[in-house]
Amino acid sequence: DPGFDPLTDAYSGLVKDVVERFIRPFDLSAPPLLRAAVVSLAAHHHLVIVDMPHIICDGYSLSLLVKEFGLLYSGRTLSPAAASYTDYLNWLAGPAMQREQQRQEEFWLRRFEDSIPALELPLDFPRPQISDFTGALLHMNVPSHLGLQVEQLASDRNITPFLVLLAIFTILLSKLSDQEDIVVGTPVSGRRNQELEGLFGMLVNTLPLRNRPLASKTFVEFLEETTFRTIEAFENQDYRFERLLEKIDIPRNTGRNPLFDVMFAFQSHLNGGDSKAVEVVNHKFERFVSRFDVTFSLMQRPDGFVCGIEYSTKLFKRATIQRFFSFFCTIIDAVLQAPEATLQEIELISADEKRKILHEFNDTSRPFPHDQTITGAFMNRAKKFPTIRLWEFATSGSRTAVWGNEWMWWRNVCGGLGPAPVPLRLSWSSGHSI
Repeated sequence: DPGFDPLTDAYSGLVKDVVERFIRPFDLSAPPLLRAAVVSLAAHHHLVIVDMPHIICDGYSLSLLVKEFGLLYSGRTLSPAAASYTDYLNWLAGPAMQREQQRQEEFWLRRFEDSIPALELPLDFPRPQISDFTGALLHMNVPSHLGLQVEQLASDRNITPFLVLLAIFTILLSKLSDQEDIVVGTPVSGRRNQELEGLFGMLVNTLPLRNRPLASKTFVEFLEETTFRTIEAFENQDYRFERLLEKIDIPRNTGRNPLFDVMFAFQSHLNGGDSKAVEVVNHKFERFVSRFDVTFSLMQRPDGFVCGIEYSTKLFKRATIQRFFSFFCTIIDAVLQAPEATLQEIELISADEKRKILHEFNDTSRPFPHDQTITGAFMNRAKKFPTIRLWEFATSGSRTAVWGNEWMWWRNVCGGLGPAPVPLRLSWSSGHSI
C-alpha cells in the first residue's frame, strides 16, 4: 500500500518495540554474522528487519543490499558478482597495489608534514580526560529551497553537491573555532575499481580532508580550492587511515580522536533500485553513542537534503547542536546569495537575527525624570527598597555590602556633616576608574 507508512502510522509503537528487541550483540567468532526476520503487521503489511555488525557491512553494502533485495522481490535475477572478497584481499596484497600504496603514502605524508591543529569548537561542558563516546542523534532538514539551489550551483560548476556542502561545512567549523586550518574526516566506499562495485563487505576507508578557509578568500575561490584538494585526496583513497596514523607525528590525547574530531558524510537516498516493489522509509531510532565530537551525515533525497547529526553529549547540549545546524543553513543561504563575498564577510546569524540583536534586544533606553538629580534618584530608591543591596565594595581583602536602610541611617546621621563615609568606586572594562 503506497499510502501506508508503518513507521509513522498505527504500527509505529509495535515496530519500535520489535526492532529494539531484535537488535542484540553478535558473537564475532560464531558466523553467520547476519540476523534477519519478517514481521507481519497486518494481512498485507510486512517488515523485513536485517541486523549486521559493522565489521562485515559498510554504508555502500547497505545500499547494495536494499537495491538487490528490491530486484529479487520484483521477480528479477541478479547478475553474478564480478569479484569476491578473497579477490579483493589478493588485489590489496599484489605487487601493483603495494607500489601504489607507497606512492599514496608519500602524498599523505606531504599533506600532513607540518603541525596539525586540534579543532577547538565552543563546548558546553569541559572535555573529559578520557572519551567515553556517550552521544545522541539529531535529525534536521535543510530547507528545500536551499537544497535545490545547492544542487543547481553544483551543476553549474560541474561538481557534486557533496563538494559544495563540504566547503560550507568547513567554513562553519572555521567560524565556530576561529581557526583557518581545518581537518575533517569523511568516509569513502573503497570501490574505485568497477569490479568491486557489486562487492558486499567492509571496504570503507576514512579520508582526512585538510583545507584552509582563509578569511581573505572568496567563497568561489575556496570552493575551487576545496574541490581540487578533495579530488586529490580521493585519488589517493586506497591508503589506509590506520597506517597514516602510525606514520605521522601527532600528539595523542585520550580525550580526543587522532587527527580530527569532526566527520562529514554524504550519501544518496537508499532505494530499491529501479524496482517499484520496494519503498525505503527512514526510521529514527534513539542512538546513545557518538564516535566523534560531531558527525554531520547528509543524505540527498528527491525532496532535498536530510541531515543526521551525531554528537557527544559530554561536550554539547542539544540546543547548541541545533544552533550549529542553523548556522550551517545560514551560511548556505549567504554563499548562494553572494558567492563572490569573502569568507570574512559571511556571518553566522541571519539578517533578521542581527536586526533583533542590534535593535530589539538592545533597546534599553528608559525615560529619566529631568526634575531630579542622580543623588535624589538614588535616595528615593533607597527609601523604596530598604532591604535591597545598593552596592558592594572591598577593602583590605574584605568585602562590604551597603543596604538601603544603612544608607538612610548614614544619611540621617551625617547629613549635616557631609557625605556618608562610604567609599564608592566605579570601574569599567578598559581599566579606568573613578
